[in-house]
Amino acid sequence: MSLMRQDNLILRAVGISKSFGEIRANDGINLSLERGSIHALLGENGAGKTTLMNQLYGLYKPDAGRLYLEGKEVSFDSPLDAIKSGIYMVVQSLSLIPRFTVAENILALNKALGKNQSRSDLDKSVDEIAKATGLSIDLDALVQELPMGVRQRVEIVRALLTKAKLFLLDEPTSILTPQESLKLFEFLKYLKNTGVSVVIATHHLEEAMSHCDSVTVLRHGRVVFQKKISETTLTEVASEMIGQLYEVSEYGSNQPNQTGALEEVLRLEDVEFVQTKSGPAINGISLSVNRFEILGVAGVAGNGQSELGLIAAGVLQPTKGKVYFLGNAIWSNGFSAIKRGIAFVPEDGPETGIVPSMSVKENLILKSYGNYGSRWGLMKLESVDEIAKQLVERFDIRPRDVNLPAKLLSGGNLQKLILARELSGNPDVLVAMNPTKGLDIKSRDFIHDVIRSLRNRGCAILLVSHDLEEVLNLADRVLVMSRGRIVGQWKRNEVSREALGLAMGSSGSR
Repeated sequence: MSLMRQDNLILRAVGISKSFGEIRANDGINLSLERGSIHALLGENGAGKTTLMNQLYGLYKPDAGRLYLEGKEVSFDSPLDAIKSGIYMVVQSLSLIPRFTVAENILALNKALGKNQSRSDLDKSVDEIAKATGLSIDLDALVQELPMGVRQRVEIVRALLTKAKLFLLDEPTSILTPQESLKLFEFLKYLKNTGVSVVIATHHLEEAMSHCDSVTVLRHGRVVFQKKISETTLTEVASEMIGQLYEVSEYGSNQPNQTGALEEVLRLEDVEFVQTKSGPAINGISLSVNRFEILGVAGVAGNGQSELGLIAAGVLQPTKGKVYFLGNAIWSNGFSAIKRGIAFVPEDGPETGIVPSMSVKENLILKSYGNYGSRWGLMKLESVDEIAKQLVERFDIRPRDVNLPAKLLSGGNLQKLILARELSGNPDVLVAMNPTKGLDIKSRDFIHDVIRSLRNRGCAILLVSHDLEEVLNLADRVLVMSRGRIVGQWKRNEVSREALGLAMGSSGSR
């Protein structure tokens, strides 16, 4: 890679290190970001990407090292300090106040920054962003009533409104249709041409190769690779992430399963769910999921997919309609769903799918602890340890210490913990919502293989994913939801990515 001109750098990190107890998350990281560029930050789960981003944003203070912004050394005590200096990050956990409206959240930040913006001026600014990126938001909506995907969209818009010099974006296209993603990158390229810099932490290698100018790869907390995109290849970047030669599997090449005869296991009949005065989140949906089949549900976040997955998993009670399991109508109840053999990977897994204060092994047996009891009612701790260690190894959960509190794991490793617990049994039904969100390519490919293996053993799988490529890579049948309705259904080999993208952006009318 050619040397960067020092006078053209927006940010320089020198020797940044950060540890959490005995875990060294960042180890002497050197990073240089050019002004007016889009930079991809890549690495496996636990490689240290989020920790580094958090230090650039003032959420963490480095144990060692220095940060330079436009040639001047800086030190941030809080994210507000970073924002005032011209750095904005869309954090994974989101920083919106749930009881506030979208407008109140944006105006509150402006006030903290010393900016007095009227509501009419805010309306105009948001309209301009919507036209440029396709990121439309309802300023009057209460944040607590918005799905997680829509909240992330609000965060992105709020970031764009700060007019920062440097944007740190974490998986910014996860809630967008292919068409909206292209519009977003077009807008980011416009920002780049005006001298603004962007760092994107993403697991979409193809996205990074297509839209970014340069890439940095972290492995075990260290920078192992940094090049201009024009000077590298997809295989080289993937191999640097893994630490060995790795050929990226081709998305969209999935073929329908031919393993066994289809038999209906789960059916939703005329299901409706009304949560707010704005109308039903789900409006008269009927579908069935069969053995030896993966039914993929695609759509832009906030169109009812989340509620559909929760109802199918027995977590949410429908306002109207019935849910059938093996031909019998059932009540939506999480405990009864577990007893019936329904496995569930929640949409916001690291937030709701684990008990943070419990250890890794305790979280791994949350749904099967009854299998490890003796006749005296005591836990067979040796059996628990053995199974937990096997799952940690098989699903590559890091660190390997099964006694470690789950709250100390990275988001990606928490997701793998949940997947290990839910996929390791022999469920009749799997409801998987964004199962590989936040996972690196190696983990993603492994989880996809496990899901296919479950299907081939006769499990009926409902896959709800905002990642259209994931749906195309796994599903035997695909349906698209828009405004609480099913707007299209296809066999996987009878529909294109472009057609699905257009259906995702439809009005939802029939």
